Amino acid sequence: MIASETLAGAAVPHVYPIALTPLFNGAAPVRLANNELLYMPEEDSSHVYLIIDGEVRLYKINADGREFTLGIFGAGEMVGETEILTDSGRACYAMARGPAQVLAQDKSEFLQQLQDSPEAALMIIRFVSFKNQLIERKMESLLFKSAHAKVAEQLLALAEQHSKPADNGSKDVVEIDYPITHQEIANLIGATRETVSYVLLDFKAMELIHTSRRRIAIRNMSGLKEMARA
Repeated sequence: MIASETLAGAAVPHVYPIALTPLFNGAAPVRLANNELLYMPEEDSSHVYLIIDGEVRLYKINADGREFTLGIFGAGEMVGETEILTDSGRACYAMARGPAQVLAQDKSEFLQQLQDSPEAALMIIRFVSFKNQLIERKMESLLFKSAHAKVAEQLLALAEQHSKPADNGSKDVVEIDYPITHQEIANLIGATRETVSYVLLDFKAMELIHTSRRRIAIRNMSGLKEMARA
């Protein structure tokens, strides 16, 4: 899956149509506790990571101490490849969102595979290109959409990846089977928690959603899609 604002991920959660496992043969498994950092800004980029269980959130912190989530990445997705490919230090924080397990592939081994195998190099080109498309979509949303549209878009993205069928069988009613706080949504769309709370109250008043204990159910899917297009 992704997305923690995320790059979309778009904080936008997503699924990459590329199997990356062959690039991580012999990689070392690393277990992460909830909120444990995998890496942080300006560290040397010594490894690239494939997530095999749980989620990893990439984020930055501005001068005022506010966090902005670049993306939330799940099983089958890779993080840390950009700095490896550009031979640069880490540019953001990578933190486990709940317990997680990753495979850590050494930089030299990873680059050697790309040099030796045109198929591996093509795989990474496709992966990076797909990831860039998600970044462009997220940037467009952040720059040109209202807070209501951005929250609606984020809820739809979560529903696309983490939906649970409604008890009444209606296609217009979807339960998002993914616990998320108002602050986490705010970090994903570059807004404040207060703004997100206000928008969600608006959506509840419009009977677009129902909220309960970090859970959100979409009551009117078509109405929320219309709001996301506004």
